[in-house]
Amino acid sequence: MKFSFIKFNHKISNYAKSNTITFKSAFSLLEMSFVIVIGGILAGIMIQIYSSLHTNYLQISATNRLESTATNTMLIINNYLQQSIKESISTRNGSQIRPLYKSASASEFIWFSKSFETLQNSSSYHQWSGFIDILNIQTTNDTITLHSPLSKFDTSKNDKVLNNLKLNDIRIIFKGSDEIYSNTHKIISAKDELITIKRPNRPIFISEIYYLTHALISLNLQNNTLYLNEFKLNNLNKTIRSNPIARNVSSFNIKQSGANIIFQLCLKESNGIELCKSSSL
Repeated sequence: MKFSFIKFNHKISNYAKSNTITFKSAFSLLEMSFVIVIGGILAGIMIQIYSSLHTNYLQISATNRLESTATNTMLIINNYLQQSIKESISTRNGSQIRPLYKSASASEFIWFSKSFETLQNSSSYHQWSGFIDILNIQTTNDTITLHSPLSKFDTSKNDKVLNNLKLNDIRIIFKGSDEIYSNTHKIISAKDELITIKRPNRPIFISEIYYLTHALISLNLQNNTLYLNEFKLNNLNKTIRSNPIARNVSSFNIKQSGANIIFQLCLKESNGIELCKSSSL
């Protein structure tokens, strides 16, 4: 029994020796440090790439937003200036109105608008041709009667077009008039092709071409917002309508260069990105 016990114990010992488990470290401290450093470098590069892409995205988005706003605003301005009596475009500072060629810049620009609503609307009783037969002018001590071929007036009737615009004052301006803001003439009466205006107590300039106007339009920059305003002809202190047409406006200017009217609009985002557009008439 003692021999058997020793043999059995010998086998156990050999089994244990043959199945001894040894452990080896997967990464050394140096290897782990190297991996961490490389990972940090890659992470830093990825963060820089992401930051650059994000910055470019914000810049492109801001530029596109400014481009869209500027384009739409310029179209609105161009449309109103196309309907203006060009020689009436002036700067305004309170009650003082100065010709455009005498002013380098201003915060408000103002002009007479042609009465296209009555010209193009067949239901208006102020359908004007814009032409005067200067060989057929009748005068009295108080009035001047003009013959306007191809016009169709009837001021004795209620003009729904002007009423819808909340206006009841319509005036005639002769092309080429000096001091145009003091040379608008209120129509006393008009029938078919005849227009009667009040005769002023001074010489009056009459040309073959005239315009009818029923409103004054202005563009006014206030607190980086550009407003489009409409006034009655006899009251520049109270607007009929006033609407913002662009915000974040850093500058706006209208200037005269020879026979051309040039207008420029600049918009600026809070992040400093600025975009400017200009056009001319």
